[in-house]
Amino acid sequence: MRSEIRQIIAEQDAPSLAAEIEVEAAQPQEIISVAASEQPDQLFELQQQIEESDQKIAKLKKWLGLAEANSQQLTEQCQQQQAESAQLQRQLATAQQVAQVAQKQLQQQQDVLTDLEQRLAWYRDNFDRELRLYETHQGLSDATKASLSGIFKDVSIQGLIACGVQESNIANLWEYIKAQTVEGNNADLAKLHYLFDELFARFVLAYPMYQRTTGETGTAFDAQLHIKHHSSVATSGSIQQVMLSGYRNLRTDKVIKQSLILL
Repeated sequence: MRSEIRQIIAEQDAPSLAAEIEVEAAQPQEIISVAASEQPDQLFELQQQIEESDQKIAKLKKWLGLAEANSQQLTEQCQQQQAESAQLQRQLATAQQVAQVAQKQLQQQQDVLTDLEQRLAWYRDNFDRELRLYETHQGLSDATKASLSGIFKDVSIQGLIACGVQESNIANLWEYIKAQTVEGNNADLAKLHYLFDELFARFVLAYPMYQRTTGETGTAFDAQLHIKHHSSVATSGSIQQVMLSGYRNLRTDKVIKQSLILL
């Protein structure tokens, strides 16, 4: 009896439970359909926003990828520049060392140059006249040099002075200059006068008793002291020009060479 009652109840309750389940399952779809029907604009806007967000996300991902690539490139460039900078620093250090060595060498060379200049100045102060005397002789014509070869047997600086300060050579040189002055056709006359003046100045260092005659211009002609040049227009009177000064011995007061003058 009891089992039959239970079966009747079960048969009555089963369709209602299934219906409830079917209704409950259908409710979400109905809710969505209702929401879609009631708010279509909002849903469309939401979909657009989602699409825009997706697009922005895609762009950001793309930019992020580019940024990462650029960052990698910049990192590599930075590393390369750092390596180049380190190399330049090493080169600079090497160059500084080379510069220091060069500066030291330059200072040493400057010290040597200063010493040489000081020595040259000393030689110039003490031997300038000797050099000029040598250069003057070198500047003579070949004909004049040949005429003086009997006096200057050695034409080095030392030889010119050694030969020139001998008493006989001084006299012979004076006579040669006198003859060339009288003739008046030797282009080396000025150089010859300079040679004689320089050599005579050294000659009197060894023989201080000898002295050149000077200050004769304007004084009266004296046949014992002077020789008239053939171009003189007067036979006596005041001396107009001394063409070649003579010299005398102070100890004996003897005129060794008379001055060649112009009246």
